[in-house]
Amino acid sequence: MENFNARITEINDFADEADATLAAHTGNKSNPHGVTAAQAGAAPASHVSDSTKHITSLERTAWNAKVAKSTLTTKTLSKTGWTGSEPPFTYSLSVSGVTSSSVQEILP
Repeated sequence: MENFNARITEINDFADEADATLAAHTGNKSNPHGVTAAQAGAAPASHVSDSTKHITSLERTAWNAKVAKSTLTTKTLSKTGWTGSEPPFTYSLSVSGVTSSSVQEILP
């Protein structure tokens, strides 16, 4: 029973410490994240004191940008357009609008 009581005391001490940490963290509304001046560095006080997520104007513009709609193009591969004498064979196909950075999906 002595070990049991010691363990209960240990758990209660841990809970008290957790409560104190939580109170210290949430009790300061002007600095809800508990950031010290040294940790904040050059960050403006308004940045540290509010609780919203911060993004740059460039990030916001990129996130709000509309994605170009997909287009469907049908092409036919001829049996004579293939090159190479051994596998893997290659086929060159020109499709308007396809660039080196665009994403393509080929459906047979």
